[in-house]
Amino acid sequence: MQNPFSELDQRLTSIESILLELQASLSQPKVDASRLPINIDRVSELSNLAKPTIYSLVGAKKIPHAKQGKKLYFFEDEIIDWIRQGKRKTLTEIEAEAAAHLENRRQKKT
Repeated sequence: MQNPFSELDQRLTSIESILLELQASLSQPKVDASRLPINIDRVSELSNLAKPTIYSLVGAKKIPHAKQGKKLYFFEDEIIDWIRQGKRKTLTEIEAEAAAHLENRRQKKT
């Protein structure tokens, strides 16, 4: 029969090593994948725009980008937000907003 104290010691050592590994993994900074720079090829895939079109948008400062020297950098989350800004409302959304606006005006008058 094994000594219960030595078994307890082994288990505590195992728990301690697991906790140390967990602490080490938590202390490492997590990098948000959407904040990593992407290249123009990826921007082209996301936006379905040709590279020359993207370059002209960069020149006109109409697309979010960063530039270090001659290198262009883009961030996926910014490109997706930029695409969303161009979203057009559906007729149903417009009618719902109009109805809400009219209801607000009626409530203010009473």
